[in-house]
Amino acid sequence: MSSETNWKKRVVRIGDARFLFPNPQEFSMCPATVESLEEAFRGATLLKDAPNVRAAIVELEGREVFLKRIVFPRIPLRYLFRHARVFRMGRFAELIRNAGIPTPRMLAAGELRKGLRLLRAWLVEEAVRDAEPVQDLFQRPDAAARVAIYIEDCGRVAAAFHRAKLYHGDLNQSNRH
Repeated sequence: MSSETNWKKRVVRIGDARFLFPNPQEFSMCPATVESLEEAFRGATLLKDAPNVRAAIVELEGREVFLKRIVFPRIPLRYLFRHARVFRMGRFAELIRNAGIPTPRMLAAGELRKGLRLLRAWLVEEAVRDAEPVQDLFQRPDAAARVAIYIEDCGRVAAAFHRAKLYHGDLNQSNRH
């Protein structure tokens, strides 16, 4: 059985939304949770709050997770006939882990469509509580030493990507979450 077929077997339709649960025995969501995903952000400390993207560590199905929601206010032509990017991110995360690069596991990816039009997409990953935003490194008393370590770590990760023949188009410090 191909990897693609295996992934398709883990996709569940919930109303107009489709969700992929890579390991449904470990994590899946009931329809009521999917319908109330926007409410999960209430009271959470937002890690990102832009007009079309919101991200936070929230509780879903009794588990603390990282939740990211993307809104597509205009018709995204590139997604008319292809799945939302969050689905590909899950496959990429598996490749990264298989290459020995630590990364949070994707627990779920979903998209909401009206016909072919993509309206929203969600990504649910393992929560990483001890992660420090890169911008905070520059405000610490030991900033010079911490930034040097950060740069070394980035080089090691980029080299590991190259050795594994992986490409990450937006590998930059603003994408820390």
